[in-house]
Amino acid sequence: MLHPLSVGRRLLTLCAGLLFLTACAPNDIRVSGSAVTPLDTPLGVGTVLEIKVQDTSLADAKAQTLATLAIEAPEANQPFSLDVPAKTVDSRHRYSVSARIIHEGRLLFITDRHYPVLTAGQDRQLKLQLVAVKPVPPAELVPTRWILSQLQGEPLPALERQPFMQLNAEEGRVNGHSGCNAFAGSARLGTPALQFGALMGTRMMCDPATMQVEDRMLQLLNKVAAWRITAGQLTLLNDQGQALMRFSAPAAEQ
Repeated sequence: MLHPLSVGRRLLTLCAGLLFLTACAPNDIRVSGSAVTPLDTPLGVGTVLEIKVQDTSLADAKAQTLATLAIEAPEANQPFSLDVPAKTVDSRHRYSVSARIIHEGRLLFITDRHYPVLTAGQDRQLKLQLVAVKPVPPAELVPTRWILSQLQGEPLPALERQPFMQLNAEEGRVNGHSGCNAFAGSARLGTPALQFGALMGTRMMCDPATMQVEDRMLQLLNKVAAWRITAGQLTLLNDQGQALMRFSAPAAEQ
């Protein structure tokens, strides 16, 4: 059993090593910073800034939310702070902060990059940059689970598990499976624009054919700039309008 003084010292060490702490109560860790939009004026009545601290350790699972904050009528450069229960933080896990601004249910701005906090790899200053969201694309793109069928015009070989991806327009996220490993990351969706941020994935090894498909799929996702849907087929294009990948919707969703 640890002596109470030893426990207090360990908590103090944890608090001193964590970023953005303005105070450290025995049961909470305070995360602070500012959320910045491209605007020069406050966003007005009916607008809400939502900020979340999430556990993003598992690429193939939904991020677990540790703390949330909502600020009505935020400033263009809005300071914030929120408390994370210390008992929910595991030094082996990865945590990040995200933000979005909504107005009467319509998404206006989102963070489109990873802002690590709490454990290894955190930023020196927490300044959330929000970007404007383009109009939400047609319903058939979201939230269909798209099954990969071609890479640069070549049909996929037979694989034990079909690669797929699924987009979430509200959260600006993509998740999927590349044949061997699950992946997830940020996505900026528009019409017809589509761009993916850094993708994180699990690190299993599979047979060479599967790994080759996975490597090509992830490399091509980084080059995507636009999309189109024709007859139930989703094609992802580069910035020159060239087809990179083709997906099919499951029969039940077409």
